[in-house]
Amino acid sequence: MLWVAPHVDDVLIDSGNQRLTVKLLGGTWRTHDCTISRRIVDQVNKPVFLAGKLTAEIVRSAVEEVRPFRVEINSDVRTVGRLDQRSRRFY
Repeated sequence: MLWVAPHVDDVLIDSGNQRLTVKLLGGTWRTHDCTISRRIVDQVNKPVFLAGKLTAEIVRSAVEEVRPFRVEINSDVRTVGRLDQRSRRFY
C-alpha cells in the first residue's frame, strides 16, 4: 500500500480476500478488520474512504477507531430497499 500512496489522490478500503485463487477486491459483504484499516490511515497520508459492511450499528465505532476521511454506506442502511432516514446522520 505504501508504494502506491504517492501516485493516488485518495484510498478506498473495502473488504476483500486476497488469499483466494480468484482475488476478491470488495463487495464481499464481509466486515473488514478495523485495526488493519487504522494502520493504513496512519501510513498513507492520503484521504481514506472506508467501506465494507458498515451497518448502522457499527459505523460509529468503525469511524472512531479508523478515523477515515469519509465512509461509504449503502446496502446495510436500507429498510425495505430504501435508505433508512435514521442512518442519514452518518453521511
